Amino acid sequence: MNEIRQTFDEEQYQAIHQHKIFSAGQIRFTGLLGGPLVAAYFLSENFKVFDDRQNIAKTWLGASAILVLCVILNCLYPSMHKVIPFTIPMMIILIINKYIRAFQEKSIQAHLKKGGAFYPWGRALGIIVAGTVITIIISIILHAMLHPFLPNLELRRANG
Repeated sequence: MNEIRQTFDEEQYQAIHQHKIFSAGQIRFTGLLGGPLVAAYFLSENFKVFDDRQNIAKTWLGASAILVLCVILNCLYPSMHKVIPFTIPMMIILIINKYIRAFQEKSIQAHLKKGGAFYPWGRALGIIVAGTVITIIISIILHAMLHPFLPNLELRRANG
């Protein structure tokens, strides 16, 4: 710690040490359990600490698009309910992993080198639970709104 304090003045040290971030592992885990919106929250919180505000809106827009796409796929192919629980989370994790590497990996490493810390897993798990409930509610609302406008491809195949 003394090395860190010598490298940075006291004000910089306090500013860095005061702001915690989410680790790449926490963000990936979030994508698996909480879905794209919860992962977007974690990524956005990190962007705030890194003072990279321009990527916050892009993150939320991308996560929202992924959620809407998942709901549309569920409306179009209802029998995919056997495949979606395995395929979609894996695709989300791959997207999140690429996103972390492209936009946050270096900043996370720099934050740690400067003496910054990660949020505890307890906080991450609490956010995952709350975010998952919100994601489920949003998904149900989207499904109800989109279902009448999207053709059910399986019903069409059975009837014609």
